[in-house]
Amino acid sequence: MDVFQGGGKSTEVLLVRLAERTLSRKQTEVAKAISDTVIAKNPKNIAAKAVKGYAEIKSGNLAKAETLFKEVAAAPGDGEVIGKEGLSAVYVQKGEDAKALALADQVTQKAPQRSAAHLVKADVLYRQNNKAAAEAELKSATVATAESPRQKAAALNLYGRFLASEGKTDQARKLYDQAVAVDPYFVEATANKGMTYQREGQWDKALAAYRQASDASTDAADSIATLLARKAEEMVALQKDADKRRQIDKLVRELAERYRNQKLNPAKARDEWTSRPLVFSFIDFAEKGGLAERDGISTILTDQLADQLTASGRVKVVDRVILNQLLAELNLGSSELADPETALRLGRVMAARLMGTGSLFIMPGDTLINLRLVDTETSAIAKTLTRELGPESNWNQSLLQLNRDLLTAIVASYPLKGFVVQMAGDQAMINLGSNQGMVEGTVLDVIEESAPIEYKGRVLKGRPKMVGRLEVVSVEPDLCYARVVNKKRNLKRDDKVKENPTAI
Repeated sequence: MDVFQGGGKSTEVLLVRLAERTLSRKQTEVAKAISDTVIAKNPKNIAAKAVKGYAEIKSGNLAKAETLFKEVAAAPGDGEVIGKEGLSAVYVQKGEDAKALALADQVTQKAPQRSAAHLVKADVLYRQNNKAAAEAELKSATVATAESPRQKAAALNLYGRFLASEGKTDQARKLYDQAVAVDPYFVEATANKGMTYQREGQWDKALAAYRQASDASTDAADSIATLLARKAEEMVALQKDADKRRQIDKLVRELAERYRNQKLNPAKARDEWTSRPLVFSFIDFAEKGGLAERDGISTILTDQLADQLTASGRVKVVDRVILNQLLAELNLGSSELADPETALRLGRVMAARLMGTGSLFIMPGDTLINLRLVDTETSAIAKTLTRELGPESNWNQSLLQLNRDLLTAIVASYPLKGFVVQMAGDQAMINLGSNQGMVEGTVLDVIEESAPIEYKGRVLKGRPKMVGRLEVVSVEPDLCYARVVNKKRNLKRDDKVKENPTAI
C-alpha cells in the first residue's frame, strides 16, 4: 500500500483490485481497510464501496452492507446496476427471497452480462428445488463478461459444485480449474477440485489440491483446506503401507460378509452391570437447502467431530477409512444410507452402540446441523442436537461446543458403570479403564441397591442410594484408581460405582 500512495485513477483501480484479492483470501478486515483508503480519497468510487459491501456481507454485517449498496445504487452511471446487484445479495442472506429475486431480475434485464445477480437467482431457485432453472442461471453467470475476477471465479466454482452434485465430476473439475485461473486465491475452487479426486480414491491428486488451497489461504492454522490436506496425507501413507492395507482389506471383507448374512456378532458382557467399550460411528449427513460454495461439508464436519470425540478418550470412534471402504464394498451410497434401517444394520455390524447421523441445512449466511444419536441395540433416538454453525470462520468454535454437548449427552445416557475391585486406605481400584472410556478426573458415585418394595401385589425396584463418591486419579487400559472424596460407610470390594453425569 505504501507503493500505491501516489494517488490518481490508476492507483484507485489497483487498490480496488487488491481489496478484491484480499477478500478472496478471506481477509475481510483488510479488504475493508483498503476499500476505505480509496473511499476516503474518492467518495464517489462505487467499485471500492461495492467491494466493502461484499466484505461486510462476508463478515455478517448485513445492515452496513445494505447501507453501502443503497449509496452505490443512488450513484449515476453504473451505480444503479452495481448497487441493486449488491442489495440482492444482501437480501438473499437475510432470507428475503422475494426482494432479492425482484432486484436480481431488474439487474439481469438491464445488464445480463453481469454475473452476481444470476448467482443470487440460482441460489434462491436451488433452495426452492427448481434445479433446472438454477442451472440455467449458473450457466448465464459463467459466460457473463462484466464482472471482477472474484465474481467470475465465484460463478465458475458454484457451477462446478452443481455439476459435481449431479455426478459430472470431469466437467466440474474443468470449471474449478477455470476459477483458479481467473482468481488464484479463490480457495474453495481448489479445495473442491481436491474433493472430486478424494471421492475417486485419487488421494495423491487430492493432497496436491488441498496443499495448494492451504497455501493460498491466509488462515492456514484454522483453514478447512489444511484439515483436508492432513487427512489426505494419512491416506497417501496408508496406500504405501502394504501390511496395514491387507489388514484393513481383511477386516472389511469380514464386516461385509456379516452385513450380508446378518451375523451381527454382538459383544457379550461379562456381567450386566459393568460397561463395555462405547463405540461410536458417524454416517455422512445429508446436505439440504442451498448449494454451498464448498464441497464435502458433511465429511469435513464429521471428521472434525470424530477427531474431537476420539481425543476425549470417552468413546471409541470407528475408523473412517474402514467405514468408507466398507461402504464401497457394499456399494452403499447416500440414498441407501438415508434409510434408517440400513444405517442401523451397518452400525450393528461394526459393533457401534451409537450412530451419529442427521442433516446439514445450507441456509443464507449460515449452516444448520441436526445431529441424531441412534442406539443400534434399541433403535431408539438417544438424543437430538440442533445447532447453528454460523460463518465458516467460526466453525472451529461451534464444533468444539457441539462436541461438548455431544459428550454431555453420551455421559447422561450411557454413564460408566463398574465395581470396586479393591480398597487400600482412601484409594479404590475400579474395573474400568481407558478401554471402557475412563479418563482422569471422572467422578464416580458408589451406590447401594435398596430393598425391593412390594405394593398392591407388585414388587417395585427400590431406588439406589449413594454411599460414597470417588474421583479417578490414574487410568490403565482395563482398570483405574480413584481417591475417596466422601463416604457414608466404609467402602468395600464389589461395591457398585456409576459415573456422575453432572461432573463432566
